[in-house]
Amino acid sequence: MGKYAGNSLGKDMARSTAYYHLLSKEKGFHDKIHIVIASRECGDIQFLLSQGVRRDRIVACDIDPVARERAASYDILAVGADIIETIEWVNANFSPKEIGSVNLDLCGTIPKTVAILNAVMKLTQCPIFYTFIRGRDGVTSSDARKALLRKRVEYQCDIKDNLWLEYQSNTLTSTGSPMCLCVL
Repeated sequence: MGKYAGNSLGKDMARSTAYYHLLSKEKGFHDKIHIVIASRECGDIQFLLSQGVRRDRIVACDIDPVARERAASYDILAVGADIIETIEWVNANFSPKEIGSVNLDLCGTIPKTVAILNAVMKLTQCPIFYTFIRGRDGVTSSDARKALLRKRVEYQCDIKDNLWLEYQSNTLTSTGSPMCLCVL
């Protein structure tokens, strides 16, 4: 969706908090399949590997062929460019109950990315890490943003009680964007 400026401390903290939240709630986390959008930094892949998730339980995709190559350099299966096709591939080749998480980081606002979120929610019942740009969506508060997301999500989920992490994606080379990661 947007141009990605690289990994940041804020993103690393949000990622680790979200995965640790899931680790504390999900039995068999390490044995389940985790679907990620790779990115050139492969931050989610690196984090999952550091937590003992086997390489054959991580499936990556990315619209950027360099990011897919980078994922493959970690011996991670990089199915293709599209997150929907990737989830469909996993559902066809494994039991959908084997999916432990989908990390949906599209670098766009809620209005620009919610259609993809709804399509993902239709395909899987696992926890979804939904990361989006905040502040460019016409709302100014977290409560208003939660209401916007609640209004746009087609499937039942209690957004107000879910993990909601706001951060700034500053890097050494960029001031980044105000971001939010929520677990649905």
